[in-house]
Parts: sequence; structure tokens; C-alpha cells
Amino acid sequence: ASLFMVLQAALSALFTRMGAGTDIPLGSPIAGRTDEALDDLVGFFINTLVLRTDTSGNPSFRELLARVRETSLAAYAHQDLPFERLVEVLNPVRSMARHPLFQVALVLQNNARISFELPGVEVRGEFLGAQTAKFDLSFTMWEQRSHDGKPQGIAGHVDFASDLFDLATIEWLMQHFETLLRAVAIDPTTRLFRIPLPRSARPILAAPHVPQPRDPFTRFGREEIEQSLTSRFEAQVKRNPAAIAITHRGTSWTYAELNRRANGIANTLQQRHGKGPGRVMLLFGHGAEMIAAMLGVLKAGKTYVPLDPLHPAERLKFIVDDSESDALVCDHSLIELAVTICTDRHVRVLDQSTLPQADTCTTLRHPETPTYILYTSGTTGQPKGVVQIDRNVLHFMATYTNALHLSAADGLTLFSSYGFDASVMDIYGALLNGASLHICDLRQTEITELRAWLDQNHITVWHSTPTVFRLAASSFGSSVVSSTRLIVLGGEEAALSDLNLLQKHFGPNCLLVNGYGPTESTVTAQFFADAQTEVNGSRLPIGYPVESTELMLLDPDGQPTDLFGELAICSEHIARGYLNRPGLSAERFVASPFGAPGSRMYRTG
Repeated sequence: ASLFMVLQAALSALFTRMGAGTDIPLGSPIAGRTDEALDDLVGFFINTLVLRTDTSGNPSFRELLARVRETSLAAYAHQDLPFERLVEVLNPVRSMARHPLFQVALVLQNNARISFELPGVEVRGEFLGAQTAKFDLSFTMWEQRSHDGKPQGIAGHVDFASDLFDLATIEWLMQHFETLLRAVAIDPTTRLFRIPLPRSARPILAAPHVPQPRDPFTRFGREEIEQSLTSRFEAQVKRNPAAIAITHRGTSWTYAELNRRANGIANTLQQRHGKGPGRVMLLFGHGAEMIAAMLGVLKAGKTYVPLDPLHPAERLKFIVDDSESDALVCDHSLIELAVTICTDRHVRVLDQSTLPQADTCTTLRHPETPTYILYTSGTTGQPKGVVQIDRNVLHFMATYTNALHLSAADGLTLFSSYGFDASVMDIYGALLNGASLHICDLRQTEITELRAWLDQNHITVWHSTPTVFRLAASSFGSSVVSSTRLIVLGGEEAALSDLNLLQKHFGPNCLLVNGYGPTESTVTAQFFADAQTEVNGSRLPIGYPVESTELMLLDPDGQPTDLFGELAICSEHIARGYLNRPGLSAERFVASPFGAPGSRMYRTG
């Protein structure tokens, strides 16, 4: 293999370690003088090759170099094919912002240096460089040799697009490149993800901003995690039964009213389906009745499976079949849809409007009882039912309550569908702390009305996707919302522009909370930012893991890595697994070799 192939293999390995994937295309010029008839002809016959490197399988550097040699020799054999013809045939999506087939170029100047002399005049070459980057990154290198031809190392320079990279990043990248080259020169049998690379000298993010303790905030104790969701809710009912639990479209329910409705549903389910465990599907629109039904199922000692009536009937029928539920409780207006999706199964359909209310019920729940089964979107295949238990939900609510200092004085929003795990934060964040939950159906509410709605309901904690927040905040004009103390974003990537909107439209004491976490673990990490926060980089961090949770980056062998890798969530509070998917559960929910015996982790992929 040539020196160029070694550099190509090393650069490809570096990009894979930096998170660029395992199919690395590099562009490189080639002289184009394959015919002896061109030897004495003056002219520029250069062509551009796209050299693809397959770094998959965590190969040793020696194996990777063999792959590079094979693909590069094949490319050299077809170097006469004009580059523009290649682009024409492949017809990639064209953009003025990037090169069509590769974004990184590698050049090795391996021709002998030619000296130019004039009598009585000192002559030297002066490198001028370019003012414009032709590619995202362009590496140009050449061998250094002494007068007698002995090798003296490799010199080079990097051109980079300054709107994508800063100088410190490029210097950091080149330190890693040099480290990698030294390591594989010493031992070419080292596997790609075993090559030791230095840690970043710069912190990923600054120390977290956290809210100051509030009165009458009371810490959610560790011992309460070992209780149940219903016992925590019933404690709030007993503490202040007349407090407002839910508001929706001008109607309010007190904690006592909500509790009576939930008790009636629980008693009916226990009478008809026993006091033992079971699964009950819920089919409701965006309203308070759904929450009463959720609590009723929990009080009956059972597990709820939410169904969104706006989802396609095929998806709803799949969940009906897959969840193997005993009953379905629905809104009176959705009886017809409920019967339709349950036609092929023996599922009892209960109209909530016909169920009685009750002052008491017998609640039999254990911390290990499954709370809910939420189905993923199915964008990566068939929807999967994620099984979560009371202890895990209570652990999350404890960390959420304690980090955000939630109390009975708060008013929380509910925008999300009940089939989306974001709703868990809102519903239980309010009802387990004696706070008020304010339901807003964005399908029926104009975005421009949200500014007044915040003031009318004294909203202190806003929680939504970044998309909803941007639409709403952009309609506020020049007004500043003073009552809201927390903007909690999740469900999709938050951006620096969201922090700018917070600083523009909300009071100086309002915090932005970027919450990250898949359904399989509920919220895993949180990042707090205030009006003075300056983020290092172009993206908003996901922050620090919540209590009793550790985040790890794993290489393809499942071993910890320092830089880039698969995110794994190590916690005793991850979900039980996927309903009726033992193979997939065994692949994703695995024993953690890094914790105490019996500890588990969720590999996010």
C-alpha cells in the first residue's frame, strides 16, 4: 500500500470515530497521465476521484488498509471517467452549499520538488493559499525529505469552511489525527475503536443552571418512589380537596371531583374484570375525561393503554390486537369508533358517561405494577408497546419535581396527546403535587390566542415541543410574559433560537429546560438555561442525566468510548421492555456490565 492509502485509511478511521458513520467518501485529484503519449505534452489533465472507505465491523488498521488498497486500485483503474459524467449519471440532489459527491478532500503531493534557479537571484516559493474553501474540509500533505532523500515526516495544511468549523475545532481534529497515525504506526493490528484518542480539552458544557428553591416547594422524597401513583394522588386529594385539579375550555374540576370520577371507573372495572392486574384501553379526545379514566384504571390496579382517535384506524386496530386488553373505556362521542376497532376481539366497551361516581374505592397497587403501555410512532418499523411501571414513573416524577421545584402553586400546560409520553410529565407533574393542569387543544385553539391564555390561567410551567413553542412565542409581538417561570421543551431537538425566544418574550427569571429522553426511559437528561446563558457551540446541549441515571457512549463492541458512539442509558428505572417483543427487548434492554449485579441499561441505537 502507498503512503497516500495509509493517510486515506487513517483519515477515514478518524471520521468514523468522530461519528461520521462507516461509509466515508473522500475526494482526491489524480494526474490523468496514464498514456505515455502524454509524457512530453504540456497541459493539465487532472481528474477527481471519489474514494469510498468502508470502516464497518471495527476492523484492525491493517484490515482497513487492505480494504482501502482494493477500492483505491479499482478507482485508479477507472480514472479516465470524467468526474462530471459520474455526477451526471448518479444525479445526486444538487445544492450550492456543498459538493455533490464528497465534502472532504485529501491530497498528497508526492512528486519530487522542482527547484527554480536564476543567476544572482535568490528564488523561493511562497504559499499564498485561498480565500475561499472549495470543500467543507480539504487536507493537503506532502512528504518532507532531507537533501540526501531521507524521510523527515509529513507536513500539510487544512482548508476549512469557516461557517461550519472554527480554528479550535480543526486544531483539535488534527491532534486526534496525529495521535491516531502514531498509534497505528506502532501497532497496525489495533482495532479502530481501540485506538486511544485524547479527551477534549474543552468542557462540553458549563455547570448547570438550576432553579432556586421556592416556597412552598416540598422535596419529593426517595421513600415515596416505593409507594404508588394512586397513593401520591390521593394524598393531594386529602390535603386540599377543593383545589383546582384540571381546567379545560372554561370548565374546572377540583381534586375531589376528579377523584370521585376516577373512583367510579375503578369500581366498575373491578366489578366486571376483577381486582387483579389487567389492561384497559382508553379512547378519548383531548380533555379532562381522559385523565379521570387514566386514574380510574390505576385505582383499579390495572394498566392503561391510551388510544388517540386521530390516529389511523389501522394503527388503533393493531394496538387493540397487540395489547390483548380486557376492556376499552371511551368518550360517549367515540362509541362507534371503539366498536369498529374492537370488532375482531372480545373486548368490553364501556361508555364513561354511563359510569357512576363514587367517594371511595379499594385501590390495590404495587410499585412494580405496570402503569401504562405507550406505543412508539412506528417510524422505524412496526409500533412497539413500551411497558412502564409505577416505581419508574414515580422516580421520574420525583426527579422532575425536585429539579423544577414543582408545587401546588404551579399551573402546568397539557398540549401533548395522551399517547405521547410527554403527557406523563404534565399530568403527573401537576396531579402528584397538588398543582393545576390546564389542558389546551391546539387543534381548536389559534396560536395567537395562547398569549392571553397564559395570563388568564396563570401558567407558570410551559411544556411543549420546540415547534409549538416557536409558533406561539413568535406570535407574542413585543409583549413579555411575566407569570411563566419555566419553559420545558422536549420531543424533538431544541435549538439556540428557542433560547433567544425565551430571552425576548419571557421575564428575566424564566428558565429554559431542554429535556431529553426516549419513551423507554422517560426523561433522561435535562439542561437548564437562563436569560444570561451563553452556549459553547452551535447546538443546545441535552444537559446532565437525572438522579440515579448514567449516560454512556459505547463503541460497536459495547465498550465505553470518550468521543462519539451509541448512547446508552444506565438506570434501574428504564422500562420493563417491549410488549410481545422478547427478541427486540433482549437486544435493547440489556444487562449493564458497568454497574452493580442485576443493573440494566437501554441501548438507544
